[in-house]
Amino acid sequence: MFVALFWMVMLLTDVNRNKFIRYILATFFGVAFLLYLSHALYFNYEYDLYLYFDSLYSFATLAVYPLYFLYILYLTREVSFRPVYFLFLLPAFLTGAASAVLYLLMGPAESGSFIRQVLYEESPGVQMSMLGNLQLLRYRLIPVIFTLQLVLILTIGSRLIIQFDEKVKNYYADTEGKELRLIKMLLCSFAFFSVFSILANVLGRTFFLSDELLVIPSAVFSVLLFLVGYVSYNQRFTASDLRTDENAPSYEEELYAENEPDFVFSKAQQLDLQRKLQFLLDDEKMYTKKDLRVVDVSVKLHTNRTYVSRLINQVYGKSFSDLINQYRFQEAKMMLMAPEYSLLSIAEIANRAGFPSESSFYRVFKKETGMAPGDWRKLNGRVKA
Repeated sequence: MFVALFWMVMLLTDVNRNKFIRYILATFFGVAFLLYLSHALYFNYEYDLYLYFDSLYSFATLAVYPLYFLYILYLTREVSFRPVYFLFLLPAFLTGAASAVLYLLMGPAESGSFIRQVLYEESPGVQMSMLGNLQLLRYRLIPVIFTLQLVLILTIGSRLIIQFDEKVKNYYADTEGKELRLIKMLLCSFAFFSVFSILANVLGRTFFLSDELLVIPSAVFSVLLFLVGYVSYNQRFTASDLRTDENAPSYEEELYAENEPDFVFSKAQQLDLQRKLQFLLDDEKMYTKKDLRVVDVSVKLHTNRTYVSRLINQVYGKSFSDLINQYRFQEAKMMLMAPEYSLLSIAEIANRAGFPSESSFYRVFKKETGMAPGDWRKLNGRVKA
């Protein structure tokens, strides 16, 4: 509960962040706080207080994932706030409002009896009024709506992240801090723990009333919520930044911009462009340039960046980033083996090969060899005599 409150305050006071994304994330953690507060009241048997929070609980249960989806939507698509986005929260508003109206019509006595009978499973079998049965229907619909939300959000959210990362990798050689790998990991974690959430909704919260059964899911969700806050707070690069870079080409690139977006290479044109690209990489070692973008390569090749990306994707079967990092890896590997570079540190080798940081070098090297650069060097390096 306090994890959600902490990140809500952090985001509201972060004036350097985009206003829309700041408010979306702060609202997400605010709703998560209400959800945890409702849980705390429920599991501490605060019957009278929980009566006033059950409607908020219904709203928060169906609002928290749509709010996180809106955050992913903003990260991956250049969008501004539109009233239509409230439709994502429509199920939450409707169920929350229906719950509040029904409790109001039922009155304090019947509402309290409903809370004990249905939510705490005390005095089962007692006949309920029509209003009580409607409240019961609303209560049983929430897990169904929740499950449908999760399936849609996890499917569409994952697709948006994958598409965004593909765009980033085809424009920048250095994608550190730009890709949404951690966001995707958190979304996958959501998928895993959502199975537990669905199960909990099916079993009912009374199943977890004992302290022994409650402590594990509480700890797991608290850790996950903290990671969501930490990763989201530190994720600064968005689709808006990508669009800004894409729409600010150099004067030289504008000279080579093509008017036919669906232009198809002839075999001879493709081979000629491939030969020129190989020269840039093999002879000029353009991959060692820091902050290299596909537009920098297209200017050198006197062509459009779209064609360069298409050539790399089709001929090499890689993204622009993967191709450049493959060349950087081979360059670093050569230096790690060569006696004349034996006195250079790992950081210096990473820098000379063009990697933006030592951590980026470690990640690529470990992916290619399964070993850390230092360990690989001990096995394969040769010391200068």
